Amino acid sequence: MELSWFYYSIIAFVLFGTQNFLYKFSAHKNYSSRTITLWYIVSGALIIWFYIWIKGFKINFTSSLISLVVLDALAYFSSTLLRLEAFKHMPANLVYLVLRTNIIMVVLFSTLFLQENFTKSLLIGLVLMALVCFLVYSEKNNDKLISKNYKLGILLAFLAAIGSAGAFVCSKFAADFTKIIDYMALTNTLIVFISVIEMRISNKLTEVKPKIQELLLSIVLAVVNLVAWFAIIFALQTGPLNIISTITGISFIVSIALTSLVYREKISFRRLSAIFIAVIAIVILKN
Repeated sequence: MELSWFYYSIIAFVLFGTQNFLYKFSAHKNYSSRTITLWYIVSGALIIWFYIWIKGFKINFTSSLISLVVLDALAYFSSTLLRLEAFKHMPANLVYLVLRTNIIMVVLFSTLFLQENFTKSLLIGLVLMALVCFLVYSEKNNDKLISKNYKLGILLAFLAAIGSAGAFVCSKFAADFTKIIDYMALTNTLIVFISVIEMRISNKLTEVKPKIQELLLSIVLAVVNLVAWFAIIFALQTGPLNIISTITGISFIVSIALTSLVYREKISFRRLSAIFIAVIAIVILKN
């Protein structure tokens, strides 16, 4: 039985949360974030091209495919780079809070330009999502970063949110106008090339030689990320962009739960409340 867009969204929600947890796992092991990021993208591209080769598929290059691939790759790369820069000027919890405005951007775009319905359930879901973000990211943490460039940090994080929203919107158009496997293969490949060029320009290419443990984690991340994005695009083929983006936008809740389970970390009342509210929001959005 074919899954509905809602269940594809839930799969993406769980997998994106798992991906965030794996980044936490990487940090816990003191792995290089730049190395992990590059090699999971490389691994993802290789996996897709291997699948294309095995199946004997041929990519059908069209103007819409090429345009969306370039826009998505640039949006994803710029968002990643700007987010990393924002962390230098603001505490991580505040950066993530600003980044979540990408959901509002996507909802506004889908309502104004795609003529998707802005329903009461979507409004309630957005309000609950905002509450979840507030509960999680306003919680006191041990981030001691003190910067005189908070305004710059907010600007960088906001620009990163725009890039993230742009990548999500590109995925919607890709779901409607391209062959998914072609889109994923070319986008991942272009992101690899852009990343390598950036590292070469900044003389950091020699810093990303992976250890065996980092390479294995990169491959796991690649599989999780690929399945998540395929689920997103399958969902977007039949489902509303505004609701799907809202559901996946609170996937960090899964990361919180996994971190607590794996590392036996105590969940504060605020975060437990956030998880509960997130579940309520998803149930409401389903209707």
